Amino acid sequence: MTQPTQAIDTNATGKKPWTFIATVLVFTLIFVATPYRDSAASTKSHGDAGSNGQVASPLYIEATEAIKARDHRRLQAILKKAPLLAKSMPLDKHGRRSSLLTSAIYWEDVVSVRMLLKMGADPNGKEGVVPLDDAVIRLNTLPYDAPSEITSLRLYVPSESERIRQYMRQTQLTRARIILLLLDAGANHNVASSIGDKAPPNVFEALTMGLCDSIFHDAAVLALFRESGVVFKPDSNSETSFRQHILVNAANGMLNRDCVIYMYDR
Repeated sequence: MTQPTQAIDTNATGKKPWTFIATVLVFTLIFVATPYRDSAASTKSHGDAGSNGQVASPLYIEATEAIKARDHRRLQAILKKAPLLAKSMPLDKHGRRSSLLTSAIYWEDVVSVRMLLKMGADPNGKEGVVPLDDAVIRLNTLPYDAPSEITSLRLYVPSESERIRQYMRQTQLTRARIILLLLDAGANHNVASSIGDKAPPNVFEALTMGLCDSIFHDAAVLALFRESGVVFKPDSNSETSFRQHILVNAANGMLNRDCVIYMYDR
């Protein structure tokens, strides 16, 4: 006896593949979107301040400590967790905006500089680098053997130091020569005749605010200064003012001991 043929519900079986595909797509989207959501949430919770001026977060501070310690694996892990920190510019403890790239420049950490540039930090001041005073002075006084990746970076610094650096690039003068001219200009208060009509204003103040700092660690450069015979007029009021300015800035830690002794004893 033959069994009756059972009717097949084609409509029901037709829905099963589409239901399965839809379920797979939903889980795929959730899986793909989770890292981006977590990264954005982590970055936001850890103080990814762009232009809104939030204070530095614990994660941001941890990243700066990693740069200071040259712990590149730790920095890489932090940036992987919160990649937008590379472009972040929160407020530091002094109320100034800072950046991780500025810290990397200050500590002359080439690996961190490269890492942050690769993550999108902007060395031209639009996003990644800000005019943080100590980093500006540090960049302006790097030794001659400093890595080119750092010395080639341009800080956006609307200051006398930046204008002096631009003038140095335009005239192609060596660092030692330009500072010799600045020393002479500062002593005689005659900037135009010493450097030229294109010289930046207030080079006297800019010089004593750090441009001659670490260059005096170089014995060859110091010898060049001495051989050039920079002379201060004994009876000149500018000499007294110049030396007083040097001592004031030295007391503030702006100039190193060798620089102060050399200029003051002249």
